[in-house]
Amino acid sequence: MNRDYVRSRPAKRKRSSRSAPRRAAPPPRRIPWLLGILVTALLLGFGFFLYSIQGNAPEPAAADAQASQPPKPKPIEEQRPAKEKFDYMTLLENKEVKVDLPEPKPEDPAKPEPQYQMQCGSFRSADQANEMKVKIALAAGISAQVKRSDGANGTWYRVVLGPYQGRRAAQTDMNTLRNAKVVQECGIWLW
Repeated sequence: MNRDYVRSRPAKRKRSSRSAPRRAAPPPRRIPWLLGILVTALLLGFGFFLYSIQGNAPEPAAADAQASQPPKPKPIEEQRPAKEKFDYMTLLENKEVKVDLPEPKPEDPAKPEPQYQMQCGSFRSADQANEMKVKIALAAGISAQVKRSDGANGTWYRVVLGPYQGRRAAQTDMNTLRNAKVVQECGIWLW
C-alpha cells in the first residue's frame, strides 16, 4: 500500500463583505449609593473648611493700619553691645603659663638601630638553596645569600635576604617576591 503522506492545505476562507453583528454595548454602570454619600460628605467638609478659613481672615482695614505705621527706632543705648564682665585682653597680656616638658634623652651612639633579616627558604642541599637564590635574583632583582647552619638536626642551607633597616622594608621585598610568584611566605625577624 502506497500512501501519500503529504496533505494539501485547505483553502483559506475569504471573509465576507458583511461585517459580523456587533455585540450590544453593556449598559452604563450606575453609581452605587455608598459612593454618592461619600462624595456628598467630602463636598460638605470642603465647604465647611472654606467657611472656617473665611472667618479667620484679618480685616483689610486693620491690615492697612498696621502697614501705614513705621516701626519705632531703638534707642542708641539698646543698640550698643553690653559691657563684658572681664577684659580678656588685659588679663591675658601679662599671663605666663609654665609647662613641664620632659628632658630629651641623649641618644646612645654605640647602640645601633635594630636590623631585620628575611629568610625565604631552608634546604638540606646547597644546590637547592643556590637555585632559590638565582630564582629570587632573576624574578625580583633582589640579592640573597646562602648561609650554612650546623645544628643538632644536621646541616641546613638557608636563603637569607637583608639586613633591612626596618620591618616595613623587609615586608616590601616579601610582597615583591610574592607578586613574582617566587615564594609564598618568608620569615622576618630581628638580626
